[in-house]
Amino acid sequence: MRSNIGKKMRQLTHQINRYLEENDTSRRGLNTTQLQILNYLMNNDDVIQKDLEIETQLKKSSITGSIDSLVEKGLVKRLKGGSDKRKNYVVLTEEALEGRKLLEDKLATLDEKIIEGIEKKDLETFIDVLGKMIDNLHSEDKNIY
Repeated sequence: MRSNIGKKMRQLTHQINRYLEENDTSRRGLNTTQLQILNYLMNNDDVIQKDLEIETQLKKSSITGSIDSLVEKGLVKRLKGGSDKRKNYVVLTEEALEGRKLLEDKLATLDEKIIEGIEKKDLETFIDVLGKMIDNLHSEDKNIY
């Protein structure tokens, strides 16, 4: 039996992207990875690029490109680590901090829209199964991240 899980995941991702585009987050040309990075930075301190690689489960080159784009947009900046010059901290700019509430509201609205009409028990099961799927794929090649 073929489940078409990958197809359904792509459809969900496409719908999320469309929702965000239609609800003004694309005004600044932000994609979902960039939104995920901004959201993570808003909720975590002392973030280095490696933290973002782990959070997004993307390769270093992809994260570097997303951060470069956010730097160009004036939303984040890179800071060298104090005693460890190899560490590159990624921090929000004042401009990003000013838009924090708007972004948080948009992401909260998206979360509400996605789970609308889904029973709590079903949602908990889905999140559990989704986590197991991620673990299954992650265990295939732990060296990617």
